[in-house]
Amino acid sequence: MKGQGSLEFILLMVLSVALITGAVKALKDMDFINTVTVKPWAVVSGMIECGVWKPCGVTVKVSGYHPSNRVISYKPVGQ
Repeated sequence: MKGQGSLEFILLMVLSVALITGAVKALKDMDFINTVTVKPWAVVSGMIECGVWKPCGVTVKVSGYHPSNRVISYKPVGQ
């Protein structure tokens, strides 16, 4: 029975590495990180850079969304 603890530890470590490697590969294949971080950031950066809840700014060139390009009147309609 000498070394049983070491053998079990090695087997558990191999199993852990295999599971972690499989999980990371599955997340890469599903494009999980891109879905969680990059896609929502496009909408948030649109609000930060252009003041609208649409993708715009540096990554997406959309004319007319930036406040300096919009026609805004300070007078109400009919006055």
